[in-house]
Amino acid sequence: MVRIAGTGMALPPYRLDAAGFRAVLGAAFAPFYRDLRPLLRMADRCGVQERYLALPVEETLRSRSLGERNRIYVEQARALGEQAARQALLRSATDPRAIDLVVTVSCTGYMLPSLDAYLVGSLSLRPDVRRLPITELGCLAGAAALNRAAELLDGDSRRTALVVAVELPSLTFQPDDGSMDNLVSALVFADGAGAAVLRHDAGPGLALLDSRSLLVPGTLGEMGFELREGGFHVVLSKDVPALLAGPFAAAASRLLADHGLTFRDLSFACIHPGGPKILQAVDAALAVEGLTAVSWQVLSSFGNQSSAAVLTILNTLAEEHVPAGAKGLLAGFGPGLSLELGLLECRA
Repeated sequence: MVRIAGTGMALPPYRLDAAGFRAVLGAAFAPFYRDLRPLLRMADRCGVQERYLALPVEETLRSRSLGERNRIYVEQARALGEQAARQALLRSATDPRAIDLVVTVSCTGYMLPSLDAYLVGSLSLRPDVRRLPITELGCLAGAAALNRAAELLDGDSRRTALVVAVELPSLTFQPDDGSMDNLVSALVFADGAGAAVLRHDAGPGLALLDSRSLLVPGTLGEMGFELREGGFHVVLSKDVPALLAGPFAAAASRLLADHGLTFRDLSFACIHPGGPKILQAVDAALAVEGLTAVSWQVLSSFGNQSSAAVLTILNTLAEEHVPAGAKGLLAGFGPGLSLELGLLECRA
């Protein structure tokens, strides 16, 4: 059985609280909106009390070329990815040379060689380590990376994997774009990195029992990035929560039913905190009070860190007491619209 043996996270240095964000949002969108009161009410309801940014606020709001944005991304991604990975290796008591597979995920910048290639040297991984960079799954990539890594650990030649997710959505902010897509993105997204060490053995931790992937038909244009001369421009439909709710409920029910379980049998959940409306839709589907509490907590304390968010949630869960035998649900949502689900069990 594959289990999560240890987790880690890393945050960039610039913290922005709710009051500071409210002021920044008003200044950033003042050129586009005569009446800022509706925007500020949206800021009050976005669910994020504090977030972390790769650059100071005044630098985040500055117009810059795609090349300049990406140079900053590469520098920050390498530093944050290494920091999160080192923490996960330390907490799992894993020698870096024991890593057989490294999976890296990100959608907010571009690197070639990919981040995993740099981590081989900076973390002293073996030069023959298997590498799998995942670049275009958006917010669900953290959950997908955990599931794909678990599937690739076959118990013979590969027994230990390192998953690292780094996202810097603040570098995609477009100060000259007054669209609702850009506004909603600014309301919830934040920067950060997460990591996890997975091991194929019978030790303690959260075991990955099963997984499912789903691409919702007819939804390709609802969420994603459009690459233009100035960088990434967010595409984000207001209908995303409603479009995801039904497929999520059905797919999650089938996953649990295959193991003789229902939502009522779950003790915890690791649900991507896409925003208040996403979590409200999930809460309505699960109908189990308090199940998504950690996701709400992570949204409030760190914002939506895209693919890194589920790893931040796992890192938070590691600090809480989850009883042996407890079952949990892993869920990531992303462009497509896509779902990535997993069934977790706490092993003593």
